Amino acid sequence: MKKLVTLVLVLSLVLVAVPAFAQAPQAQTQQEKNAYLDNMKNDFVRGFKNVVGAPLEIPITIQDYHKKEGRPVIRHIAGLIDGVFQGVVRFGSGAWDFIAAVIPDHQEGMPVDPETLF
Repeated sequence: MKKLVTLVLVLSLVLVAVPAFAQAPQAQTQQEKNAYLDNMKNDFVRGFKNVVGAPLEIPITIQDYHKKEGRPVIRHIAGLIDGVFQGVVRFGSGAWDFIAAVIPDHQEGMPVDPETLF
């Protein structure tokens, strides 16, 4: 019982003290607002390109595997599996770009290689 009371007291103190250390948001200059809007636009464009281009990863990857050595059937199946995986990664990257576009200072996105297919 004493442990529970102690835990509640400590937790209460922490919850009361946290707002005391919060800082007021600082006013943004016009240049910072423009940079934010430019980054947001770039993220939306990159996200759109990655979401739309995700299915294109399958034929591109199959073509890459087609150029390698080995049995053709095995290469194409491996290319299909890898292409599906790459497409899921590209789709996730694009979806994350849509989400992160509106969060200030978190507009880097999830990098994929190449950044966009087109």
